Amino acid sequence: MIPAEILKIVYYIEVGAKCGTSFLLKQNEKIFLITAKHLFEELNYPKDLSIKLQINRSLTELIVSAKYSCDSEGDIAVLEPITPIELNLTKDITYSIAGTNFGQDVFFLGFPYHTEQSLISLADGENPIPIIKRACFSGMLSPSQILLDGINNKGFSGGPICAFNYSTHKWQIIGVINSYHKDIQEVYNERKIPQKLFVDGNSGIIHATSIQVALQLIEEK
Repeated sequence: MIPAEILKIVYYIEVGAKCGTSFLLKQNEKIFLITAKHLFEELNYPKDLSIKLQINRSLTELIVSAKYSCDSEGDIAVLEPITPIELNLTKDITYSIAGTNFGQDVFFLGFPYHTEQSLISLADGENPIPIIKRACFSGMLSPSQILLDGINNKGFSGGPICAFNYSTHKWQIIGVINSYHKDIQEVYNERKIPQKLFVDGNSGIIHATSIQVALQLIEEK
């Protein structure tokens, strides 16, 4: 069972015309928002910008300062709020990929297809509980790039990946959801004649980035 302290730090986010998922991370006594870098592509990755975050069921505009991962390291944006706002972590949460084993079940959280408006909350007036999906920790392309076996949907981008550490017996956040690997398939008619049309299928392979990339970005001056 994903603990409540993790469910409560997951937020729906809007960046320009794009939307996705974000979550809180506390480092050096500061609160940061973590999400996916590709949400900022149409805005050309600005250093300072305005975003919208769903807080207590209402979309709130925030001015944030942003840092972005290099493409070779993955797909992460670290946002530091400039607008004064209460974004509190109720308990300490571990952010580390250490202790995660290949083949282990992991869980990713988010708000696909604008479900943020209809999901229930843990308490009246609080943020909605994100949708939780299961995946398998299947492989890594590099020390920072993760592959999961599962079905990712539009809107999960930027959401946290959670895993249970069997050594510490605690839940921890190990990474950030990025995208899924497309399975491009040709369209045929009823006579099995190709129509020169193609559809993007979901291969079931999820691309994600290690949370260590976010921690490194925060430490950079």
